Amino acid sequence: LPIVGTFHTLLPEYTHYVYGRWGGWLRGLAWRYVSCFYRRCTVVTTPSNPMREVLVGSHRLANVHVISNALNVDTFSPQDRPPNQDPVILYVGRLGREKKVEVLIDAAPRILEELPRAVFRVVGRGVQGKLYEGMVRKKGLNGSFRFEHYLSPPDLVDAYRGCDVFVIPSDTETQGLVALEAMACGKPVIG
Repeated sequence: LPIVGTFHTLLPEYTHYVYGRWGGWLRGLAWRYVSCFYRRCTVVTTPSNPMREVLVGSHRLANVHVISNALNVDTFSPQDRPPNQDPVILYVGRLGREKKVEVLIDAAPRILEELPRAVFRVVGRGVQGKLYEGMVRKKGLNGSFRFEHYLSPPDLVDAYRGCDVFVIPSDTETQGLVALEAMACGKPVIG
């Protein structure tokens, strides 16, 4: 029977959750397994061209087709609002190691040199949440960072519309829906 496989997660990049320090060594083994699994599929779908290039170029899979994730542009749309008094830099996503929120935290002091009243909103939950909050405290950035664990859908859309720039520091996204949502709200995205 024909089999359609969907590739939406860079599973080999998450081996550190299961294997800790052995994660790097096992990443290669995981890629071999993933490649073997998807070679058995008649067709493989993935949400973005860069992911297709990884699967076809680096892992020699065939019949890989891009089917982008849908986005409701009636919900995620720009809205005229008065400018922010202080610049707002927004991150939305899970607080896991692969999301690399520490990149944003490490960049904050340089950003604050140029924009001393900037506010960093971090929306999301995850196993690294306490670690990231501790990094912010250790760097003396408490007054500039706001950690918000959950926003209702209307409040999330309002957060996108209310930011000046959206950031996504992760380098393991197959298609960062949060980046698309921010762009649909008319916001610049730094990835």
